[in-house]
Formats: sequence, C-alpha cells, structure tokens
Amino acid sequence: MDDPANKYLFKSKVVGKNGNADAATVRMLGAHVSGLPTMFAMYEHKEAALAPSSEALLAAYGSLAYPPGSCYEYSNVGFAALSAIASNLTGMEIGPLMTQRVLTPLGLDDGFFGLNVAHLSTGAKRYDSWGNPIPDYTTTTPASGESYASAHDVARFAMFNMKRHDRARILDDHWIEELHKPVFAGPSGVATTFGWFTGHLKSGIQIIFKIGGQPGVATALYMIPSEDLACLVLTNRCDGSELMFQGVQRNPLQLLA
Repeated sequence: MDDPANKYLFKSKVVGKNGNADAATVRMLGAHVSGLPTMFAMYEHKEAALAPSSEALLAAYGSLAYPPGSCYEYSNVGFAALSAIASNLTGMEIGPLMTQRVLTPLGLDDGFFGLNVAHLSTGAKRYDSWGNPIPDYTTTTPASGESYASAHDVARFAMFNMKRHDRARILDDHWIEELHKPVFAGPSGVATTFGWFTGHLKSGIQIIFKIGGQPGVATALYMIPSEDLACLVLTNRCDGSELMFQGVQRNPLQLLA
C-alpha cells in the first residue's frame, strides 16, 4: 500500500510538476491525498460508450494538482488510478473483480456493479431536488461511484469492517486495520484513511465513517467498532443530504457522544 502508485500503472501514470509524482502511493490514492484533482462527468446509458477508460482518464487528468500528502481533495481520478492498478494486477475489469472478490464472498446478494446494465432496473429510482426522476447513468470513474447495494448489503459490509466474519474472510483483520489507519488529519482532528474517515466522539471513542453522493444519491455509514454498533442511511434524491444527516443524528450513536 505504501509503494508508489506508478509502480503498478503500466500505461498512463501519475505525472505533474506540483510535487514528485512517484511520491503518490497506493495508500494516498485511497485516502484522497495523492495530489490528484477531482472531476466528475456522467453519461446516459445510450452514451456509455463515450466514457473513457481508466487509462484514458489518467492520461487526460492524472497530473498532480498538489504535492502528494500535502492536503485532502476528494479525487475520482485517484480511484480511477486504483481501478487501473487492480485490473493490471489481476487481469480483470473492476466490475467482475468487485463481484468475485467482495460482493459474492460477503453475501452482498443485492449488490452489483453499475456497468452491469441489466441489473439497473432492480435499483431504486433516483430523483432530482424537484422530485423529477433522473435517467440511469454511468460515470467516467466507475470505481468511485458505480457500486449499487441495498441497506441490508451495506449493513453486512459494516459488519465486515467491524471484523464480524460470519461470511468469507476476504481480508485478515490486520488488513482491515490498515484500511482504517489514519493517513492525513485535518484541523478538526478528523483523519482520512483508505476509503474512510476516522475521528473520536466526545467520549473519546473512535468512530469510522463515510458520507457521499452524486446526482440522485446521498448516503452515510457510521461505525463504532468498539461498541459493535453501526448506523447507515441511504437516500435517492439530489437533496437527500439533509434527510441523511437527520437520520444519523437521531440514531443510537448519539447516546455515546
């Protein structure tokens, strides 16, 4: 995880004059502190063929905006780089790889990857802020936002992250701890990890969480591993963030704050 990302990027590599590109590690990509910029583009499914591959996206946008490790900026481009690395090392595209290595072993039976267009009809319809339905779409960076799951699936994923191995042990516990290890801490004390954030409640208890969204989606997952407690909220509207945070604030986590 602490090797240079470029070691595993065989075609398009991280480049740029704003720092040493080879200092951007795999761990930094996952923690959004590699120095790569953010970008987002979406396509209706009839336009899906226009979406660039991970390699093409890196060739266009894989230039450092900041020195690696100097600041946090959510980077879909960084996750496109992770997707390319995963494919380079396994010989599999990110969708089938996620299904084979994560979704199926963990019993996330409702989950699927967005590139599997045939499954989209099983998902909840997404809406804009005025209640109008949003057509199904794909994005330029599938690895950062093309994974679909039910609330039950996300709860099972929380159990996995809290080391409740009632299904296949796809990672040893020490690797789960590596994913939760702080990488870059902000002024508030909240730190980014490989795909997560971590901080502490007023009581001093560690909390691990992730919030996010895109058009027609707003989600949150909060976990307190020491208490074996998690709370998740999934919404399907562009203005769902307020509802999402209300749900989180009214859950049992507040009893420990």
